[in-house]
Amino acid sequence: MQQIVITPKVFFDLFVLCLFWQGEGDRVTITPTGRIVSIWTTVDKVARILYGLGIITKKQRSIHYKDGRLQSIFVQSITRFDPESSAKLLFLHLDHAIDMSVRTNRRRLLRDYRISLTPRGCDYAKSIEAKYSPIITQRMYIAEIERQDETKPKSMEAVMKQYSQKVEEEVEEE
Repeated sequence: MQQIVITPKVFFDLFVLCLFWQGEGDRVTITPTGRIVSIWTTVDKVARILYGLGIITKKQRSIHYKDGRLQSIFVQSITRFDPESSAKLLFLHLDHAIDMSVRTNRRRLLRDYRISLTPRGCDYAKSIEAKYSPIITQRMYIAEIERQDETKPKSMEAVMKQYSQKVEEEVEEE
């Protein structure tokens, strides 16, 4: 596997690719009743998988959400309205009233907010797939998800509550 310098832009690209692979090309769609249907993930999950593959370091995984440059890239690439016709790459499953200029919310965006691809995001993922193929492939990513799923505790409810509490505490620090 080829090594790569993980800049905020590279991390963002890898996130988009991984989300695309995780959903096998699915994108946000809106049913006739207005219900949003899509595959989503969180930045933390993708970071955990990239760490498991050795693409990012433990330190990068633990501090990525504090990086203002990465926060800006994500905020500029996200829509919270009409994902099917948006020029943005990502759709954020979140109350429209949440103010993304607040540091805590920007940090949470890079932790546990649910994010999906827009149609434009799917096109972008396809366009960069070959560029990153020496570093990561869909097969590698999916295999790592499966490997990590095998090691998870059977009852995730307690784990998820503990994780949510940890995120709340970490993003509000400083």
